[in-house]
Parts: sequence; C-alpha cells; structure tokens
Amino acid sequence: MSSVDEISTSLKYRHVEPGSYYDSLVRNDIIGKLLPLFENGTLSITVDGRIIQSGMAKSGSFLAWNTPWIHRNIDGWRHCDYWHLMFGVLNFVPQQCRDCWKVVITPLTLKQLFIMEAFQATLGVSCKCGIEVRSYTRKFYGAYWYNQTKKAGEECYAQLKAKMQQIGLGDCPIILKRYCTEMERALGPTKQYKKPPDQDHWEKMIESHVVMTCSPTVGQPEFLKRHLRRRWIEFAWRNGDPTVYEYTGGKDVFAPLDTYHDEIDAKMGDIEAQVKNVKAGHQPNGEVTSPKKPKKAKKRTVKKSAK
Repeated sequence: MSSVDEISTSLKYRHVEPGSYYDSLVRNDIIGKLLPLFENGTLSITVDGRIIQSGMAKSGSFLAWNTPWIHRNIDGWRHCDYWHLMFGVLNFVPQQCRDCWKVVITPLTLKQLFIMEAFQATLGVSCKCGIEVRSYTRKFYGAYWYNQTKKAGEECYAQLKAKMQQIGLGDCPIILKRYCTEMERALGPTKQYKKPPDQDHWEKMIESHVVMTCSPTVGQPEFLKRHLRRRWIEFAWRNGDPTVYEYTGGKDVFAPLDTYHDEIDAKMGDIEAQVKNVKAGHQPNGEVTSPKKPKKAKKRTVKKSAK
C-alpha cells in the first residue's frame, strides 16, 4: 500500500452504492485504477497535471499523488520539502520555518472536512485540508493556513475564528502555532527552542551549494483531488465517522464479513438458559421442584457423670 490510510483497489468486494457521491469518485478515479503503477514508481504526475512514465520528466517536476492534503494557493516563497530534508539531517529549525506561523482548525467529522474544503476554495491564501495520517497527531482531520509573520498569523486566526461561526463550524478547535509539528515533536516546545551557534553558517552553505526546489505553485489537477476525496471517505468509514454515510448512499464501504459462529452462540445460549433454570428450581424437563430444606442438626446432650 502507498500509505497507512490507502485502501487497496485490488479489494474487489467493496460496496459502492450506485448514484452516491462515493460511487462518482470510484468510477472516475484514474489514480486508484492505476495505483500499482504509482506505487512502484512507474507513473508520476507532472506539475502541469499530466500522468506520465516517471523517466520522461525532469527531476523536481512532479506533484505528490499520495499526499492526504488538498492544497490551495501554494506560496512560491516556501520550500517545505527542501527544508524538511535538511532538518532531518541537521537537526535544527531553519530560519524560513521559524518565520512560518500556522492557523490550524480541526474539523470533527468528514462532513465538516468537506465544508472546510469548499470554504478554502473560495480564499486566495495559502492553505490545505485533509485527513491526518501522522502517528503523532491525535485527530482525524486538519485544515491549515500559512503565514509569513507572527502578526499575519494573529490576524488570520482572528478572522478565521469569526468566520467559522458563520459557516457552521464554530465547534471546531482552532489554534495558532509556529512551524511544523514534526520539528516541535523532535526538538521540543517552540517557545523553548534555541538556535545552535553554527546554524546560520550551515544554512548559508546549504543555500550556496544545494539546488533548492520550490514547492509547485500550480493547483492540483481535478483527477488528483477526486482520488484524495475518495481516500477521505474510505478513511472516515474505517474510523467510524457516522457522517460518512451521507456520501456512500447510507452503505458501508465494505459489506459485513461472512461469519460462522451463530450455531455456537445458540448452543451456548441454551446451556446458559439451562443453568439459570436449574438455579431457579426448574428441571430440564420443565418440572418445578421446591428446593429441599436443609435438615436441622440434632442437639447432642452430654450425660453428667455420677459423683
């Protein structure tokens, strides 16, 4: 499988209710249909939205097909993939990342996630939303807004908090945080972070000698978004989100499994019933017997010896 949340398309006995939103996604999911070729690296998606054999494209010109996120208005100044790689080796928070202030909203259901996606599509700012598949985040869904200064982050937070009430998502938790969760998990609380003395030196060296690849600023093609929405639905079903049935025609993604324990349960039920009957004074043949009273113990008398 390509990621921890992907349901393999080789599982043929999924239940797809005709006419449901899920049905429209499955029937038109070209990535899902060709998933093994994406997983083994044969196929890739170019930044101009074409599916090609991986060897035909220049390095760095691919879109991530197995991301859980639908992105909007990606900023050209951010080099997230580049600095994430460097962070994993150098173990410090790059300056660009320390300047990144995120507003994070947590949709509580799949339905709220779809409302959030539609809302983000109307904005002209850098944001994303999707399912949380990271083992170190304790939630199912997330929506993120990126800001280049603390002041911009504070303004974004205030505006979004007010807007959530208007679009019916007022119960969704919202926070303002600094740089990526991965970095905070690895290096501790952001408020306590101290820059190593040689960090500026190494950042300049890296920028001078290592070619920096920018995140693609083009939007994701519609066929990729379709695949991601399908994954969201399957993820929600697997995690017991009750709102998933609004998108599957009221049906489970997979039908219940065949089981073979009914006869065992029936026999065990008969035995339990018999035990209860006996305890209540009923015999297996249906007769009722009164419980026998315990015999009283005879008093023993001790003969007095003659003096």
